[in-house]
Amino acid sequence: MEPEAPKLTTFGALIRFAASREEEAACRYERWTADAGQRSTAPFSALASAHRKRATQLNRVVQEQLNEMTLEPISGLRAEDYPAAEEPRAEAEAGERIALALDLEAQLARLYDDITRQAAPVLGRAARMLARFVRESQRTIEELRNA
Repeated sequence: MEPEAPKLTTFGALIRFAASREEEAACRYERWTADAGQRSTAPFSALASAHRKRATQLNRVVQEQLNEMTLEPISGLRAEDYPAAEEPRAEAEAGERIALALDLEAQLARLYDDITRQAAPVLGRAARMLARFVRESQRTIEELRNA
């Protein structure tokens, strides 16, 4: 039985959910780097580092900027709409992992785009950071496609 998806009913919950997705992405890319052995690991190692940095930034936003806004209600976003990405087969080649990374980055870009639309009027600087995350994920998608 799958754990119940978190309720995304406040900005604080939404930002914490995004931070958890970034942690998941970082862990996945770190695992893929270790699993790749002698095969090319450069894109996954760099992606792991970038997603760790994003998770840290999101957690900082929660601590420093979302004081009373963590309780500000939101509507229309559901965790179920942003499922965790699929794990590759143990013997997956780089191409399969790249395809899964493309899906993961697209999922994160969509999450941040949706959050930004909801958050822009309330969160100001944090919304600009989230918009930057969308652009970074879109750039990563292009780089992965060209790899």
